[in-house]
Amino acid sequence: MRWELFVALSLASCRGEEVQPTAIDAAPEAPPADDVTDARAEACARAHGPTMVRVDATSASYCIDTTEVTVGQLNEFLAAPGGPFEAPPFCASFADARPARNDAAAEQSLPARNVQWCWAHAYCKWAGKRLCGTIGRSGYDVPSDGRSEWTFACQNGKLATRYPYGTAYVESTCNTTPGSLQSVGAAVDCHGQGAPFDRISDMLGNVAELDGFVGFLAAGEAFTVRSRGWAYGDGAHDCSERAEYGFGTTWPQTGFRCCADP
Repeated sequence: MRWELFVALSLASCRGEEVQPTAIDAAPEAPPADDVTDARAEACARAHGPTMVRVDATSASYCIDTTEVTVGQLNEFLAAPGGPFEAPPFCASFADARPARNDAAAEQSLPARNVQWCWAHAYCKWAGKRLCGTIGRSGYDVPSDGRSEWTFACQNGKLATRYPYGTAYVESTCNTTPGSLQSVGAAVDCHGQGAPFDRISDMLGNVAELDGFVGFLAAGEAFTVRSRGWAYGDGAHDCSERAEYGFGTTWPQTGFRCCADP
């Protein structure tokens, strides 16, 4: 390219033509910052459920809901034609464990609870998402907290903080009062630090959250599921908190949020 341009300029000069200076191999202009932000948001946009943000880990990027799935959002799923239930084969016996619809006007913005794992999985699938799992891999197991999408987001990514809001426990920051349930996002300071984590709310307090983990018996029967975070307690409970339940269990203190691939 440079040689061809040199020859063209030389010929033009010999003919007595005026030669205009030309930029050689100019670097392409970087897209405006707003365009980059819009593209990232568009990659995580879905038609249903909470707004998502994109999280960049070292090995992969993923999208995560900014809040827990609400009662109203679960109702939308339950009202969809056919009551869609798309779940793995080991969920077949739970097809009838359909969550109860809640039409109480005052509760539509509360986190959805008492949802069996298979139905949480089905909701995320219907919404074009999935339950949060291992960074860089979609599946039903989360072998270590260090590779968990949920935990990585809760700990502000590489900052690896103990709590979403920092390293020290502050009792009033998240809703950790026993028996108290708030609308998602109502604890206005219960979020992470810096973009995109500052848009992710309620990863501690309010309700614990199901993730994509399933433990199996040797015969291939689903045996346990796992929740992350915690509904209430003291500073001993942090982003690494997890509990395991029997596969068919539902709990009034447990909800869920979804992840997705950008």
